[in-house]
Amino acid sequence: WAALDVFEKEPLSEDDPLRELENVYLTPHVAGGFSPDVFTRNARTVISDAVAVLEGRQPENLITPEILARMT
Repeated sequence: WAALDVFEKEPLSEDDPLRELENVYLTPHVAGGFSPDVFTRNARTVISDAVAVLEGRQPENLITPEILARMT
């Protein structure tokens, strides 16, 4: 069995052989990203990191530190 939500070419074409397999579950790439829990968690993360920046602290989820360095 397999569950897949990322494909080499997206969206997955209607005639892709994966669609014929009975032991494979296929979902859109963003299938897990639209639940109320995800929205709540993302909002809290963004707010927490924004407050950190406004208080002069490094945000917890910093991906590009060079951007923050230019802002200070």
